[in-house]
Amino acid sequence: VPAYPSGLTVQLNTGEKGIVSNPNRGFVARPVVRVCYTKEKGVLEEPYDIDLALSEHQRKLITKVLEYD
Repeated sequence: VPAYPSGLTVQLNTGEKGIVSNPNRGFVARPVVRVCYTKEKGVLEEPYDIDLALSEHQRKLITKVLEYD
């Protein structure tokens, strides 16, 4: 059972908010998140994915679960 299953709405330590799109099997706390909101731009017209398992995103962490269905 993944810590962050697909469809879960989360907030990152950067203020970005998004939906877990891939739980990234093997990386329990490092899923792929589709970012839909940033502090600078608000709600994004074109969401983008970030893979928290990649070294370039190692400083980004999930700090809050916003919704759990």
